[in-house]
Amino acid sequence: MAPADPVLHALERLFGDRGVDLAALRAEDCLADALDWDSMDVVDLGMELRRHHGVEIPEDIDQIDTIAKLRAFFP
Repeated sequence: MAPADPVLHALERLFGDRGVDLAALRAEDCLADALDWDSMDVVDLGMELRRHHGVEIPEDIDQIDTIAKLRAFFP
C-alpha cells in the first residue's frame, strides 16, 4: 500500500531500494544526507512529483532539501 503522504510516496518510488526507512524520516531531515542522492536524483524527484502528483517544483529544487520544504508545494 502506498503512503498517504504524496512526498513519501514519490520518495519511496524513487529511493525505496536504498535501504532507508522512509517512514522514519522527519520533516526537517536533510534528504540528500538521508538518501545519499546526487543531482540526477533531485531532477528525478522533481519529474516524479510533476508526473504523478501534478506538482510544479521550481528550477532550484536542489535548494528544497527537506520533506517539509517539498510539502509546501502541495495544496
